[in-house]
Amino acid sequence: MILTEKQLKCALRRHIEELEEKTEASRQEIAFRLGVNHITYYGWVSGSKLPSPANLFKLADYFGVKPSDLLQ
Repeated sequence: MILTEKQLKCALRRHIEELEEKTEASRQEIAFRLGVNHITYYGWVSGSKLPSPANLFKLADYFGVKPSDLLQ
């Protein structure tokens, strides 16, 4: 099944929120560790933006999951 951009953003938002609950880092700290602006990270969390492929891999690596897990 092919997901729409809206569905991908929703899935990413949901997974990031779930993974953030397992870490004690703030959103600003996570953004810093990923090397992205906190506004960019907030865009991913809010479901208004999708990360670039490179940033999707950084995000997955940070949380210890596969990139595909973030978008399902």
